[in-house]
Amino acid sequence: MTKWWSGAGPRSKVSAVIAGVLVLIGIYLCVLAVGPGLRPDGWAGWFGEPGSWPTALIVVALAGLAVWLRLSESGRRTAGSAVTLVAATGGVSLVLGLASFWRCPTDQVPGVGSLASTLALFVAGGRAPADGSAACMQSPVAYDLARAGGVLVVLTLLAGVVYTVFRPQFDRAAIRFAKSLTVVDGIDDLGALAGIAATARESGSTLVLIDHGTHPDAVRMARSAGARITTDPDPAGTLSALHLLSADTQTNLVRLAGHDAAMGDPDSPVPVSIRIDDPWQAEMWRRSQPVFDPVRWQPEVISRYEATAGRIADDLATKAPTTVYVCGTSQLTFAVCVAAGRIPAAEGRRVPRLCVVAPDGTGFAADVTAFTGPRGKGAATISSIDADPSIEKLTGLITARGGDCAIVLAEDADAAAAIRLAIRYPAVPIYRVTPTRSASAERTPAETAPHTAGLITMPLALL
Repeated sequence: MTKWWSGAGPRSKVSAVIAGVLVLIGIYLCVLAVGPGLRPDGWAGWFGEPGSWPTALIVVALAGLAVWLRLSESGRRTAGSAVTLVAATGGVSLVLGLASFWRCPTDQVPGVGSLASTLALFVAGGRAPADGSAACMQSPVAYDLARAGGVLVVLTLLAGVVYTVFRPQFDRAAIRFAKSLTVVDGIDDLGALAGIAATARESGSTLVLIDHGTHPDAVRMARSAGARITTDPDPAGTLSALHLLSADTQTNLVRLAGHDAAMGDPDSPVPVSIRIDDPWQAEMWRRSQPVFDPVRWQPEVISRYEATAGRIADDLATKAPTTVYVCGTSQLTFAVCVAAGRIPAAEGRRVPRLCVVAPDGTGFAADVTAFTGPRGKGAATISSIDADPSIEKLTGLITARGGDCAIVLAEDADAAAAIRLAIRYPAVPIYRVTPTRSASAERTPAETAPHTAGLITMPLALL
């Protein structure tokens, strides 16, 4: 509780205080329902008096204020929040109802008849506990609140059922009447959804996912991010941004051609992000730049290899080693060489030297240099070592540099090998890249293990 309080925002704290006050009020009303004679006399006697609408109004207002404060600070309306709210309302109604019916009617066993009468509040509105006997002359205000809560729970559940059944129709209507649309046409890397959703919210655009059924968690994750779901390849509406995020490049280009044929003449060029994971192909696509009408589209190529390499380069810039050993000749190796080559020199030091460690390191380094072109004065140079990047080889390289280096295991290296290196050299940054997995996929112990010493594990992902 202390940890939550220290990390909570001001509105959440006020909401928690109001919730505590409501708990005390609820206990007081339950006590009055069980023992009406305990209600104090004098100016405070009106609170909790049978039939007191000011009491009910105060409780409802405080509850509504607490919910609004909590939801307004989080900024999200998730299904989990609705379920929690309904469960809390139902639980409170049950307690208030039990207290109201505990003594009425007097000809039933206490507890059994009270529970049956309370549950009836959620079915048909129930009946008042007052039966005219000496013990139950009036219905307590707790009963009025319990009855209102029961009706609210039933209506909310019915609304949830209706919304679930007709959700596709609601999504279609929301898309049709939206001012602008941010469309995600297919997605395999769900980590990119959060950033796209945040950008859409800032621009006031409605986020739409065109689901092709390629990812089992896509719809669930998209809905949690506030997206509308459709299977229509050309949703009606004003397109403000388009994201083509399938792992297959050709599929993205085909879908782009379909959007281009269906879209009219926009007022301004529409930003379109095209996922091309292969960094060699992505760079060639940027250079050749297939014919795009600049009046219609503003294309941008994104790659999960380039995005991952960019995060590694940013971390390397803060650590500023003199040499970066990049292991293997994978697609990520090329992306890391390009991204690390842009690392600025730290104050008083030269830019880090790049070295490819692989059986065909010389040929690969030559290909990278030929592809990227000559580097300017002061830029990072690329050398190579034609050897298998084994633990023994990397140990020798680290020792020769006195630990002033960094290791990038660009291939999907064995977790045990990376951990062994990190244990031997805790001060050396060692980057291990792991493949992206589904949000619901099982993790191996090596993937869920905490970082060891200088080992930095990064997922191969767009974000």
